[in-house]
Amino acid sequence: MKRLLIIALGLLFVVQPLWADKSNFGLGVNAGVNYFVGDIGISESLISPNLGIYGMYRFSPRWNFKVQTGFGQFGVNSPGGGLVTSFIPVELSAMYFPFLMEKLQPFVHLGVGGMSFTIENSDRFNDGVVIGGAGLLMPFKSNLSFLLTSDFHYSFGDDFEGVVMGMGDSYFSFQTGVTYHFGKSKPKFKQENETTEEKTIALIENNKTETFDDSYVIPELKSRINVLREQIAEKDTEINQLREESTTKSARIVELETQLEAMQHQQYAAEAIHTQAVLSDASNSIELTGETADDYMAALNAFNAKDYPTAISRLQQLLNDNPNNKMASNFYYWIGESYFSTHDYEAAIQAFKQVQNYQHSWKLDDALLMLGRCYLKIGDADNAYQNFEQLLERFPDSEFAEKAKFYLQ
Repeated sequence: MKRLLIIALGLLFVVQPLWADKSNFGLGVNAGVNYFVGDIGISESLISPNLGIYGMYRFSPRWNFKVQTGFGQFGVNSPGGGLVTSFIPVELSAMYFPFLMEKLQPFVHLGVGGMSFTIENSDRFNDGVVIGGAGLLMPFKSNLSFLLTSDFHYSFGDDFEGVVMGMGDSYFSFQTGVTYHFGKSKPKFKQENETTEEKTIALIENNKTETFDDSYVIPELKSRINVLREQIAEKDTEINQLREESTTKSARIVELETQLEAMQHQQYAAEAIHTQAVLSDASNSIELTGETADDYMAALNAFNAKDYPTAISRLQQLLNDNPNNKMASNFYYWIGESYFSTHDYEAAIQAFKQVQNYQHSWKLDDALLMLGRCYLKIGDADNAYQNFEQLLERFPDSEFAEKAKFYLQ
């Protein structure tokens, strides 16, 4: 019994500093039954009563701590006759609320405790227990709530019922109680607090046109308003930073696009300058004649002059006249470039795909890059990235590899 008093005094010493904020405290009484499930020597367990008083402290919306004491009994029948054990428990448990609801607040809890007990008016003994269980807290008034609990107690010793079998004793307890909260019950307080905050913020907004009398606002709400103002200022700062970053990134994108276009124009100029050297290497079933070479140069000149319809027409005519020529893939490529420049991306995709049918084309890597760009323009990122990755896989040393890496990033 002395040990239990020491434990109780220790708990009071721990709880006393918290009493300064009584709004989070609650006191209650409960009643219920116990059911012993101890040793195999017990032939029958009897449902027995229990009474208790308890205090609760809410540390946060999800965590409560509960201290409980009281009086209980459990009766058993054994081959030696019936026995009744009477005990006084002192228990401390932590309650966790996984779901934050207004009407029904389910929780689980785990704790430890001690008890002083007698068996049929014998000397008093002491033992420790581990407690685990679940329950339900149900607010029904601004300061009142029902508490339902179902607990399992496991003792460190083996003599609650006077039968020693080498294992700890255990029992179930089922209790219902009523709790008085010194502050308003949490869900209702939260709801009222939010409503008052909304009204207060609305009054602040109306302060632009009328004088705002804040004398009625409680100190807690004033503090909350200050916190909200600080949070709004922080969010404004973050928004401004994001806007600056977005502006910087947009400018960088424009710069890179400009550089890319300049590089492409350099490529087109080089293509026109070196076309004759390329034509001299063509060795397919049909050689390009001087007139065909002139037509090809005229098509490229039309492209460079941004006369894309003329470029497409001349290149298509070259394909019709020279379908099996080694330069046919080049004709398809520049048709694709012309369609791309006129924003007809679907037609450009079909042209660039034709280039892939020529295994020895000089434009395979170029066409893969442009296919990826076309798919990006129409919003098909999966196909775009597939073509960029194929370019890097098949042509890792291509002059267009860096561009593919850029788009993949």
